[in-house]
Amino acid sequence: MAEAVSAETLTANLASVVSGLKALAQSGTGCQERLDGQLARLKELFRQERVTPLATATIAGAIGQLLLPGPHGVGGSGVYAKDGATPASRCFNVRFMKDLAAMVMEALPDFAEAEFKMMGWVFPTAYLDEGQMRQLLARAAEIQVGLRPLPHCDACRAHLGHVVDFVREKMPRLNATLSEFLQLYCKKVKQSGL
Repeated sequence: MAEAVSAETLTANLASVVSGLKALAQSGTGCQERLDGQLARLKELFRQERVTPLATATIAGAIGQLLLPGPHGVGGSGVYAKDGATPASRCFNVRFMKDLAAMVMEALPDFAEAEFKMMGWVFPTAYLDEGQMRQLLARAAEIQVGLRPLPHCDACRAHLGHVVDFVREKMPRLNATLSEFLQLYCKKVKQSGL
């Protein structure tokens, strides 16, 4: 399946590439060369097609899942999107991931619970900086992601719980400067997940 996904990458539309990324993440067969090809195709498609907030979140989520080795996640292969099979692809991928993080931030005001569910927790903790993480938490708190009785509530609460833990452990400066509102939201996410 991964070979078919990789061969299709050259001519695939956005929906096909997104499906391919999800398939690579879930199958555990992703390799750096395949990811490099998918990211290059996505860059082309971003110039040609409108990317919805849900598609942006889904792309981010699939790329994040590729980082997770099998026992810890859906079956990802431990492939890092800021790496590359060659020095040139590594440089391209670093720029692409910076652009993708900016796209996530641009789409963030339109994120609802479904987008947070699709993005998951790995992408934000692996690819967003402190300022972007603050914006992500602010949007999540604004719409109370994971705290309202909605279809994606449990998954979102779990994802945001990982993000909150990451901020507390790896971004102490950010954690110390969160507003009272964001601190209260983070506390509620952790308490409701127990």
